[in-house]
Amino acid sequence: MGPWQGPLPHSLAVLRSSRYPQSWSVQIRRSAVAGRDGASDVSNIPHAEDDSGGYSLRWFHHQHLSFLGGKMYRPSPSILRPMLRVGLTSAVLTALLSSALPAVASDPVTPSAQATELPAPTGSALDSGALSSGSPVPTGTPTVETPEPQPTATDASPAPPTPAEPSNKASEEPAVPAAPAQPEAPADQGQPAMPSPPEATKDATDADPSPSPKRKSATKEAPETSSPAAEAPHVAAGQAAIGKKATALKLRPLNDFRCTLKDNGCVRTFTDAASKAKVAIYWTAGSGAYAVDLKHSIYKTYRDAKFENGKYGYPVADMTVRSDKSAIQRFQGGTISYTPAHIVAGKKAIDAKAKKLKLVAVKDLNCRLVGNGCVRTYAPSTTSAKRVAIYWTAKTGARSTDLQHRIYKKFKASGYERGTMGYPTSDPKCGLKAKGCVQTFQNGTVAYSSSTGARILTSQMNHSWTARGSQNGKLGYPMQDAVKRSGKTTQVFQGGSLVAARVGAVMYPKNECWAIGAGKTRYAHGWANRISFTIAEKYGTAKASFVNCVRIGSIYKQEWKTGKATVGLKGFKRPGVASGHTQYRWSPQGSFTVHEAFGEGNPGTDLKYKKLNKKSRWSGTRGSSYNKYYESGSVGYERWPDENMWFYMRLPTGDYRQGAVIDYNRGPGENIKQGAGFAIFLHANPVPTAGCIALDLKNVVRYLKTADPGDRIIMGVRKDIFKA
Repeated sequence: MGPWQGPLPHSLAVLRSSRYPQSWSVQIRRSAVAGRDGASDVSNIPHAEDDSGGYSLRWFHHQHLSFLGGKMYRPSPSILRPMLRVGLTSAVLTALLSSALPAVASDPVTPSAQATELPAPTGSALDSGALSSGSPVPTGTPTVETPEPQPTATDASPAPPTPAEPSNKASEEPAVPAAPAQPEAPADQGQPAMPSPPEATKDATDADPSPSPKRKSATKEAPETSSPAAEAPHVAAGQAAIGKKATALKLRPLNDFRCTLKDNGCVRTFTDAASKAKVAIYWTAGSGAYAVDLKHSIYKTYRDAKFENGKYGYPVADMTVRSDKSAIQRFQGGTISYTPAHIVAGKKAIDAKAKKLKLVAVKDLNCRLVGNGCVRTYAPSTTSAKRVAIYWTAKTGARSTDLQHRIYKKFKASGYERGTMGYPTSDPKCGLKAKGCVQTFQNGTVAYSSSTGARILTSQMNHSWTARGSQNGKLGYPMQDAVKRSGKTTQVFQGGSLVAARVGAVMYPKNECWAIGAGKTRYAHGWANRISFTIAEKYGTAKASFVNCVRIGSIYKQEWKTGKATVGLKGFKRPGVASGHTQYRWSPQGSFTVHEAFGEGNPGTDLKYKKLNKKSRWSGTRGSSYNKYYESGSVGYERWPDENMWFYMRLPTGDYRQGAVIDYNRGPGENIKQGAGFAIFLHANPVPTAGCIALDLKNVVRYLKTADPGDRIIMGVRKDIFKA
C-alpha cells in the first residue's frame, strides 16, 4: 500500500498550525504479527519531526484510533495542547478520523489502496462550536462510502485469509465501514453566562473555505468552503445586534457569542466595568436584543424557569428599576416583576398600624426613603383635614406622627428621617404636664409644652433629663434645643442647665448665669467667655450684687457671687440714658466690654495693664483726650474734672490699687461722645461712688485674674436686665 496523500479535510482544519501548515500525510500498512489486544501494528507513520510537515497519528491516544488496527502511542503534551485549545475532544477526533482516512489494505504483503479525496464537511456541530467533551457526532457529519472490508489477520474466522489481487482501483480495495450516523448533539441552552468556546472560523476558512461536491484526485487541493456565518445568517445578525446593544450600555464582553439557542437565538455575557454587574444580552430576529442582569432576582426567576426554553422565552424589553428598587421586565411569555422584601414588610406593618388607629389612607405608600424606610399619609376620615404620617423601618417598626403638631414640624425642620433625628421610635405621648407631648426618635427626643415650644434633646441629654424626672422633675421642659459650642453640648431647661459629660450630663441650677443661656437677658452678651452682672434690685440705690459667670458651650455657670457691691450714689440711670458728668453720681446701665486694667502692679491679668505713677491722669475735659488715660507734664499738674489716678491709688482706702476700665462711652469701634460720661471703672472700696462699680479689693483681684479681653459687664436694675 502506497502513501495516502490528500488535503486536510475541512472538519479537521482547526488542527492546522503555523508549525505544520502544509498537508496531511499518512502511510499505513498491515503487520503480519498482531499487536496487543488483537490490534495490528501501524508503522511508518511520520511524527512531528518528519519532513512531511503533516500531523502524525501518533499524536492521538491509542484508544481513540483503535479502529485503524494499529498500536497507538500517548501524544506529547506539547502536541496535544493546541488541539485541546481549539475545543477538539477525543470523541470528536475519533469520529472525524474514521470518516476522513482512506481504507486499509487487506493484504499485509501486497497492499492495494487507492486514496480518494474526501468531500469537506460543512455545517457540522464542530464548526459552530456546539460540541463538548463526550458529545456524540452530529448527524450532519459526512461519512466515506467504501467496499466491504476483507477479513484481517486478527479476525476470529477459522479460514485462513486469502490474499487479494493487487489493484489500483478504489472499488477493489478493502473498505473501512462507514461511520454510522449519530444524533445531533443537543445545544446547551441553559447557561447564558458560559457560551461555548469561540469558533476557529478564520483558521477553518483559510484551510478549506468552501464545500467540494465531487471527489477529486488526492493530490489536488479541495475547493474553498463558505464560512459558517454565510451558512447561518442569524449568527451575523445576532452578533451585530448584541454588539450594538453592548456598546450602548458601555459593556465589555466576558466570553464569546453563542448562537445555538432556541429559534436561532444568540447570547453573550458582558460586564459593566464601573458597577461590576454581569449582564447577558439575548437576541432573536423576532424579539430583538435585550439585557438581563445576571445578579438580579429577575434573572434568578428566569433561570429557574429554564431560560429561553421555558415559559418566558426571550426578553422583549430591558429591565426597568423604579426609585423604590422594585423592578419589572417583559418577556415573550409574560412579565417578571420584583418587589424588595422591605416594601412587602413595610406595607404590611403600616397597614396594620393604620387599621389599629382607624385611619384612612390619603396617599400612596412611599418606600424610597433612606435606610429602606417607608411612609404613608392617612387621615381619621375621608372628610377630616387632620393628617397622620406612619413611618416604618425594619429597626424602628411602624410609628405615627401628627403632621399638624409642633413635634412633627420640629422633625421636619431637622430634615425628616434624613436629618439629625432619624426615624421616630415611638408614637407621640401627649397629655403630660403643661399640656406637653414627647416623642422619641432614633437620635433623640422632641419635648413640647405650650410655654417652651418643641425642643430637641440628644440621646445623652434625654437620658439625663429622664433620670431627673423629665418634665416632672426640677429641670422641667427644655427651653432650647441641645446645642454644641466650643466642644461642649449643653441645654437649658426651665429649672436649670445640662452640660454633657463623658457619661450622662451635669446639671447647673437656675440663676442669673442660667438666664444668659436661656435667652432671658435683655442686653447683648456676644457669647463672651465671662459675663459679670452688677445688679441693683431697684432704682435710686447704690447697693448691688456682683455675679461672675463663665461660659460652658452655650450655657453659663456661676463661678462666684458677692452681695457686697456698690454703684453710683444715685443708682442707675434708665436704659439708654447717659450717666453724664461724674459730679452727678449716676451709673450707666447696659452691657459693656472690658479690655484694660490699672493699679499698683499687675496681679496676673490678661487685660492690657497700666501701672500707675505720679503723672497718671484720666481726662474728663472735653476734647480729643476726653475719657482717655494720659500722663501730665508735671507731678503737681491738676485739671478739673480730670482724675488724678495716683492720688486715688494712694488713699488709705486704696480705691485704685487695682481696677479695670469699663468700656462705657469708649472701647473698640465706639465713638466717644463728649459729655456723655467718663471714668467708669471697676475698683476697690465698696462704698457709693461717682458712677463706678466698687468691690472688696480681693474680689477685684479675683476678677482681674480670670478676665480676658472682650469679657463683659452687664450692669443695671434687675427688672431691666432680665426677662420674666
